[in-house]
Amino acid sequence: MKYCTYITFLLFYSVISFGQVIERQNNETAKQFAERQKPDNSSLTHKVLETNWNSLPVIIAFYDQVYKPNCSEQAYHRIIGTVFIKLDNN
Repeated sequence: MKYCTYITFLLFYSVISFGQVIERQNNETAKQFAERQKPDNSSLTHKVLETNWNSLPVIIAFYDQVYKPNCSEQAYHRIIGTVFIKLDNN
């Protein structure tokens, strides 16, 4: 039972502990912000969404990233979805 409690705590902690603090520049559109934050070797693949989620302003962006696993010659694509949440007045 003790190990089950530890595992539950670690799973819960890992879900809430991941994140970064990034600031949106003055007069920057949601698309410009998402383009500035994109992962390496990727491009925006869909319209950037700017909306409210649980009364917090959010930006949702989808990226198409090209990668080659294990030095393979064939290139693969993956879609990465990112949610940017405004938590304070940065």
